[in-house]
Amino acid sequence: MFKISFRRISKAAALAALILPFQFSPALAASKAAQGRQVYNTYCVLCHGSNMVNAGSNAPDLRKFPKSQKARFVKSVKNGKGQGKMPAWGDILSAEDINKIWSYVKTRGKI
Repeated sequence: MFKISFRRISKAAALAALILPFQFSPALAASKAAQGRQVYNTYCVLCHGSNMVNAGSNAPDLRKFPKSQKARFVKSVKNGKGQGKMPAWGDILSAEDINKIWSYVKTRGKI
């Protein structure tokens, strides 16, 4: 028979109550997006435009990038988009920098 200790559940619940608000904090998300904007302005703005408003290049409008396709975004940034469309940034940007840019992209340039 499987026995569950109420004390263990209580400790786990208390720990989750302490940790989860910080993981999903709107303030933390806004801070990460602001950091992403800084990285974006260093590496992406030339082609994708200020506040993601494209100034006439052939680069995609990132304000319309599907929020459900983070893996596609990360892959594109890391590996580039062949035939001179977009350079690969995987050797330049860390995984954390790419995640920060993603946080900014999800704001649609409105921070």
